[in-house]
Amino acid sequence: MPFIKKLSRAGDSSCVILDKQLLKMADIEPDSEVEIRVENGTIIVAPHRYATNEEFQRAKKRVFTQNRRALKRLAE
Repeated sequence: MPFIKKLSRAGDSSCVILDKQLLKMADIEPDSEVEIRVENGTIIVAPHRYATNEEFQRAKKRVFTQNRRALKRLAE
């Protein structure tokens, strides 16, 4: 069952107050970072997850492979 919340004013912005129960259900701690994105007109708030070392290494390898010539020219 969805929670119904009312937007509140915060200066020139709007905000939604998320109760402790809702945060717990989403495995989000108070004062933690969250990712906010819009998909098909829906605002999604999710816990922020940093990349693992393995994910970082794969991404680094992909970037260096795809941009090897440009990086080599820049290093000269």
